[in-house]
Amino acid sequence: GLDVEIVPVVFITVEALRLDKPLGERIVKRVDDMCRANGIKYKEIQLDCDWTKETKHMFFSLCQEVKQMLHEKKLGLSATIRLHQLRDTLPDIDYGVLMLYNTENLRDYKVKNSILNSQVVKEYMRHARSDKHLDFAYPTYEWTLWFKGNKFMGILTQSDTARHEGILRHETSDFTEIMKAKNAIKQDLKDID
Repeated sequence: GLDVEIVPVVFITVEALRLDKPLGERIVKRVDDMCRANGIKYKEIQLDCDWTKETKHMFFSLCQEVKQMLHEKKLGLSATIRLHQLRDTLPDIDYGVLMLYNTENLRDYKVKNSILNSQVVKEYMRHARSDKHLDFAYPTYEWTLWFKGNKFMGILTQSDTARHEGILRHETSDFTEIMKAKNAIKQDLKDID
């Protein structure tokens, strides 16, 4: 079989954070149960949350709690990091994964390609700071967005595209843009691989 490392990722909504319940233990137990039931070995858990200034303290304390539990089991904790979160301090994690995709609003009909715009990445990187090691996640997907006038109607599958009236915007993960984004990061975060 393929030698693939599986990293369980848990998406945490802001609503879940606001419940102010002890989520950490439940997350670790649920992931462990699911992985054992499916014969999956894992070395870390990754938390994915679009935290903001208002909710960051809740997410940060969750990270602390989960990291402590995982370290006791000799496991690690990582978290996804969105570009706008780089302007802030990062949570207590072993490392972050910087999401270099969905750089612009897909619902905006004026945007050329919402998947990745290296100029947007460059702008964010000008104010970036990081005291944590970062890995980078680049896009490898494409989609077709459907607009009626300037109103976003949805994301279409390939079989759908012929049946809809309006503007269709096909977006891809352009290799040149990925390389430009990579270079922008290398310039601004020199100490990070």
